[in-house]
Amino acid sequence: MTTTISDSKGVALITGAGQGIGRAIAVRLAANGFDIGLSDISTNRSNVEEIAREITSTHLGRRVCVLLADITVEDDVQSTCRYLS
Repeated sequence: MTTTISDSKGVALITGAGQGIGRAIAVRLAANGFDIGLSDISTNRSNVEEIAREITSTHLGRRVCVLLADITVEDDVQSTCRYLS
């Protein structure tokens, strides 16, 4: 059965998604039916984009959005919030 956008369980925003635990959480939530927002600092851009490609190719129908932000910088957090709303 192919997953479609309409059967999404919701949207999960994962910070630190470019490696390690953040990456594992993103992949697992996508496998569990969530659309994914991947966020990490700009120096991890290539990692995050690779994870986005992996999720969209492995979990057909899952939507993935890459958001480069440093959550220790308030302006980055505010920009991310504005983008998501």
